[in-house]
Amino acid sequence: MFDKNLFNKQESVAVALSGGKDSVFLLHLLYTHANELGITLKAVNVEHGIRGENSLRDTEFVKKLCEKFDIELLCFSVNTLAHSKENGYSEEQSARILRYECFEKAINSGFCNKIATAHHLSDNAETVLLNLFRGSALSGVSGIPKTALNGKIIRPILNTSKQTINEYIEKNNLPFVTDESNEISEYSRNFIRNCVIPIIEQRFEGATCAINRFSSIAYEENKLLDNLSQKLIEGNSVIIPKKEEFALFKRACLSVIKSMGFEKDFTKTHLDNIIDLTQKQTGRKINLKFGLTAHKKSNRILFIKNEQIDENIYQIIFDKPIETSHYIIKLETVKEVTKKQLTAKDALYIDKDKLPQSAVIRTKKTGDEIFTFGKKQITVKKFFTDKKIDSTVNKHLPLIAVDKDILAVLTVDISQKLAVDENTTKIIKLTAEKKGEHHV
Repeated sequence: MFDKNLFNKQESVAVALSGGKDSVFLLHLLYTHANELGITLKAVNVEHGIRGENSLRDTEFVKKLCEKFDIELLCFSVNTLAHSKENGYSEEQSARILRYECFEKAINSGFCNKIATAHHLSDNAETVLLNLFRGSALSGVSGIPKTALNGKIIRPILNTSKQTINEYIEKNNLPFVTDESNEISEYSRNFIRNCVIPIIEQRFEGATCAINRFSSIAYEENKLLDNLSQKLIEGNSVIIPKKEEFALFKRACLSVIKSMGFEKDFTKTHLDNIIDLTQKQTGRKINLKFGLTAHKKSNRILFIKNEQIDENIYQIIFDKPIETSHYIIKLETVKEVTKKQLTAKDALYIDKDKLPQSAVIRTKKTGDEIFTFGKKQITVKKFFTDKKIDSTVNKHLPLIAVDKDILAVLTVDISQKLAVDENTTKIIKLTAEKKGEHHV
């Protein structure tokens, strides 16, 4: 009747309890098996602020039910309508977002280890059809996963039928409340539940079970394709495969985009544009959404989250970290430096006495020039081209400059004007660590 493998002994599990038939079924089911499972049973209620007095009534029902079974309860109240209006979501979307935020708060506060939701077989079928009608990919028709939030959200009755739930409620004479909004077919999910599935079941008996079998197959095949697509990913880039493998390529691109913090709103059109980019010459790029760009780099597509260029000017301080928007910079006094250290890539070394007092730290500007070790004054743009440092990287690199004269490009090289030589008596070691990166 429920998946016992989702529970571990000595865990605290809270049922997401709305007071409706499904969640009351789950609460009572786990209540009767709590000792067997070795869990501490609790409950969480979220009042969504949509249905006025009826919503408050349901919360009161939940409180009394938990008192009856001596189950600890944590209640939340949210403003779904305001969230919907402020963020442009439907009421359904906002309610779900806020509900799961409450679940995370319950877990992070230490109230419970896991949240158990009462999603069942019919819910899964509704989700599959809803995503299918919206033009979802294979992942969308894979149905509701048994776990979410790294296993912190569990759905133990996902394979339980609505008929089984109804029979259990009646047999055990369990009280419940009815959410009248479930009858409003203007909501997409309600329309599928109340209008679409009953007609399908009349014509195709057992269609709900068939839909769930299909979603199970889709889940397994989707997982296989995900694993294959991961082989194309290297960091924030995706290797361009043969044309017959572009289905894996698109899947890999979406995986990278998601890993960079962009969860949704990327469509088939965006993926088609990325496919077109694979046919363009190296160096070409396209803007996607939310400041994300895709760049053609030889045999791969590189995804870059555009960061705002730091236009601040920082004064030079010795032997104390200088923190910019993107880097932590150090100019440390050292007693000596070996030839091996001078050629190493982990730090740059300069003659302190050669550093003008007017020098500052900033990012590159048009017209900047650097005096190279070939004793030739060249533009910083050519310097970066010669070093093969892409503009997506070099625009953020900190420079030591006096007006348009660049004396050091941190992490890369220094001007001949600051070079350590046989007459140097004071040596400064230059390092710049990008924020978010830690080196051992």
